[in-house]
Order: sequence, then structure tokens, then C-alpha cells
Amino acid sequence: MTKARELADLAGSSGGGIDVEAERLNQVIQSIEGAEGFDWSAGMAFDVVDEVPLDSDGAVGDVVFVTQPGALSESEAAPAPGLVHIETREFSNESSVALDNVFSSKYDNYRLMLRAASDSNRSVQYQLRASGVTNQESTYRQQRFGANNSNILTNQMNTSTPAFGDIGAGISLVVCEISGPFLPQTTSLVSSGNYNTDSIVHAMNYYGSHETAASFDGIKIFIASPMTGSVSVYGYSKGA
Repeated sequence: MTKARELADLAGSSGGGIDVEAERLNQVIQSIEGAEGFDWSAGMAFDVVDEVPLDSDGAVGDVVFVTQPGALSESEAAPAPGLVHIETREFSNESSVALDNVFSSKYDNYRLMLRAASDSNRSVQYQLRASGVTNQESTYRQQRFGANNSNILTNQMNTSTPAFGDIGAGISLVVCEISGPFLPQTTSLVSSGNYNTDSIVHAMNYYGSHETAASFDGIKIFIASPMTGSVSVYGYSKGA
């Protein structure tokens, strides 16, 4: 429902019109005009009927808002700056999960959140996808830093099956930031997470990239043993 439609409904419920302060009306119109992709000729029109001179309170006469075909819907309006939910997938005893059409020209940067458990401590790997096809080239780079109560773990590799996090037998969390997967350039990611074993917290951080310039619209995550949980993808909106 558009802002105009909401106000139109309100006008109708008050017996054919609603007194709106002139300043507020101007703010509403400016707000809608500023929406990304708004076009007066294709989207929306405002008619002021029975207009009367401003009274002492600065109110105008009855106002009627008319929404024409092609008006911006709530889903088409530019979102506010911040994270925008794109998709959440729940799974049970799955060794791989493919998320297609989650990257697009709408956002440059994304957040992937994995909340899952497996039969034991396992690394969760990923490969990028385009039009349903998984990229399996050995052009991924990976650097891992990890720590627990007694050890510091590091490794670096060039691989076709990079990891972006680790999960354990209990519910574990991995948060992964992905930059530029849909852009025709290299893709970078940074992730952090933890899992618990025998009351010990294992902290893991991954830094990775896909070194060939290419555009991807999806990602596949997979593991050596089945996992159960959920994965969500969010886009970073820049706002209007």
C-alpha cells in the first residue's frame, strides 16, 4: 500500500475528505516525489478539491488523493539505509544448500548468517553461482585465523572449495560479509563465528576472495556431513 493510498483511505473514512495542514501536505508530496523511480506521468496524481483559503490554523480544504495505474507499490519504493532481508532458508540433515537469485544490481554488499549444527566440528565451504551453475574453478583464496583456550590456528590456501566458517555439534553461528558478488569484478568476503566443544569456545575468522572478475547471483554452502539449521541473506541498502 502506498503512502497516498493510506491517506486516501483515511480521507474516505472521514466522510469524503480530511483537513491536512498545508505544510504536512507539502512534506508528503515531496517525500513521494523523492522516491527512487517515481514518475508523475506514470505513477500518481494528487487533486485538491473544494479548496478554501487557509484558516487561522493553516489548514486547507478537503483533499483527495488519486492513485493511478502504475503507482509505486511499497515493495518498489526505495528502502531505508541498512540491512534488507532477502531470503531465509531452513534445512534439516542437508549436506549442501543452494541460494539462487539472492545477489542482484540492487545491492553491492551482502550479509549471510548461518545458524546450524552438525554431527561434529566441521568447516562449512562455499562456491558462488551464476544462473544456477556453480563456479568450481580453483580461483578462490582463503585465509583462516582461529583460537580456543590453548591454541591459535592459521592457514592459507588457493582452492576450489574454500571455507567461510566452522560449526560444531551444538548450534553455531557464522556471520559472513560479502562484497560485490553481482558486480563484474572480484568478490571478497570476511566472516567470523564460533562453536563450542566441551565447554570450550572456538573462535574462527575467515578472509577470502574469488579472484576472477565475474558476476554471480547465488551461492552454495556445503559441508562434509549433514547439517541442520537456517541460513539468511541480507542486502546492504544505501537508501534513496
